[in-house]
Amino acid sequence: MSPPSDRPALLLITLALVCWVALLALLLLGGMDSVAPLDPQRLLFYGLALVAPILTFVPIERATGLLGLTVEGSVGLALLLTMLAIVPAPRVGLPALSELPIYGLMLLALFLSVSALARPLIYQANLRFWPVRALPTNSRRVRRQSYAVGLLPVAIATLAALRVFTWISLLLVLVILLLTELLFSIWAPTEA
Repeated sequence: MSPPSDRPALLLITLALVCWVALLALLLLGGMDSVAPLDPQRLLFYGLALVAPILTFVPIERATGLLGLTVEGSVGLALLLTMLAIVPAPRVGLPALSELPIYGLMLLALFLSVSALARPLIYQANLRFWPVRALPTNSRRVRRQSYAVGLLPVAIATLAALRVFTWISLLLVLVILLLTELLFSIWAPTEA
């Protein structure tokens, strides 16, 4: 039996897990694209798409002190899940003007989601592997590094939408992101 101080955390984890399972079940089995906009099934999906990321990111933000993690993660994941469930796939490539808003929203949702998911991992890696350089209060570096990680899938998706994605272009994007981070880590001042 867990001590009384762990019970709220376990309850929150269980509630978040139930929300994610229900959300993924609705996403995979629900047929959300054929349901009316104010149908109870779609409203349940909207609610779960907002509540599940909030229940996931609030404890992480409180434990690590990474401000803005809950907002970015919740907005990004809710937008990404809603677009995956409801918005039809684009029929033409990225240069088509009519599909540009869909691609823009999808890329924004992908960027916010991946950077919010990567930020706690980068924070822990910085604390573990570079404890002298990466102070616990150095949140700007962690945010910048998580944004670089979030830009990687956005660049890959953009290259794929333009139909120019190859292994060489992926390697070039990785080199550009790594060199940019290296230059920023050399020249950017750290928080004291």
